[in-house]
Amino acid sequence: MIGRRETVFGLASMGLTGCVPRGDFAPASPASVARTRRMIMATNRLNLETAARGDGLFWYDLSVSVPANRTSGTVPVSGASAFGTERVLPLDRLPDLGAANGEPLVVWVHGYNNTAAEAVYRHTQMAEDIGMNGPQVSFVWPSAASGRGYLHDRDSVLDARRPLADTLLALRRRWSGDILIVAHSLGVFLVMESLTRLAAQGFPVTDIADGLLFLQPDIDPDVFHEQVQDLGQLPARSVVVLAEDDPALRISGGLAQTGARVGNTSHSVPDAFEAINLTGVRDAATSHLVALSSQQVLAFLRQVYRSGLR
Repeated sequence: MIGRRETVFGLASMGLTGCVPRGDFAPASPASVARTRRMIMATNRLNLETAARGDGLFWYDLSVSVPANRTSGTVPVSGASAFGTERVLPLDRLPDLGAANGEPLVVWVHGYNNTAAEAVYRHTQMAEDIGMNGPQVSFVWPSAASGRGYLHDRDSVLDARRPLADTLLALRRRWSGDILIVAHSLGVFLVMESLTRLAAQGFPVTDIADGLLFLQPDIDPDVFHEQVQDLGQLPARSVVVLAEDDPALRISGGLAQTGARVGNTSHSVPDAFEAINLTGVRDAATSHLVALSSQQVLAFLRQVYRSGLR
């Protein structure tokens, strides 16, 4: 049996700690930049430097520099090959998204223990390595960005339900093309809670999103099944990626005293979702995010995206 003290310290050891460089919004070395990507950020953070929760929804238009000397699947935040930010422009409303041209708008919702910049940089890495060329919108909720901040982050997820729901509604009203929601870990819990909120208000999930891609969700299977029932019909393209050997989910499951999370238990995925089991993949740089940190899986996702998820 895993005790609570062991679990909390285990989560801390699984995450980034204070002695490891953390991502921030700072320019990269010009010599290291391959190209820049426009990224739109929606957030309920009071500011981008702390984990303080704001009362409202704030928009930013960013230009993120993609490093030239980077291994696919990695998100370096320091050194000559680090991601950087050339522009962080606060906005008073959702900016222009351009015209729909066959590529979906991708909404990214990050997981536990992320700075705001790390969340956006991971999204940028995903878009680069999979070949997502439509508008990219990162929803950045107030994570404590600490290995010991798991309970804070779960509370922040609950606090962010309305802001994310407002973000999705604003995007659906503005964007005429497909919308693909990609979420990781606790971010999946946030997406499901926000979609459930919208469904209760008369906005079915199929009116909001055309595809769902959930990466190693940190949700209790019973809770997930209730959320799915509350949503009713799901988009035809709804996928759960899981890894039964995910050590972070084993620890969070221990904290819940069940051991099981949707992202590490193959039989917990409802029939409405296609399940992709990545147990045993050995080339992932991050065991809790195999799909986006394994070059082997990224190559597969590029094919899936071009043929189906887009």
